[in-house]
Amino acid sequence: MACGELRVDTMAKRPMTQAQLKSICKKVLALPDNKVCADCPSKRPSWASVNLGCFVCLSCSGIHRSMGTHISFVQSINLDTPKEKHLRVLAAWGNKKANAYWEARIPKNVRRPTLNDSQSQNQVCSY
Repeated sequence: MACGELRVDTMAKRPMTQAQLKSICKKVLALPDNKVCADCPSKRPSWASVNLGCFVCLSCSGIHRSMGTHISFVQSINLDTPKEKHLRVLAAWGNKKANAYWEARIPKNVRRPTLNDSQSQNQVCSY
């Protein structure tokens, strides 16, 4: 399985170092489809929903966090070291594929957030 130039099937026959994990994560983030937040038009996302396989901006990461880790497990690209299993998910999915899957059943009358929306307007679920 490959994602762009990154070959995920070559990951770790033995445990990878933190530096290797962070390096792979940055390479996956640098792929063209991942250079914009999966949820809004913000450029240069710096967070990842590692179980959903997408990269998001700081504002959208807060929304994902509010859903709970059982729905979206969010990690900072710069502050956290991802686990290898999470890198596999990110490399296999990416923003384009994740959005095609996760947004497939969103009603047509629901609009995507914009940069001008406040975080409260971007809230996607209520409890």
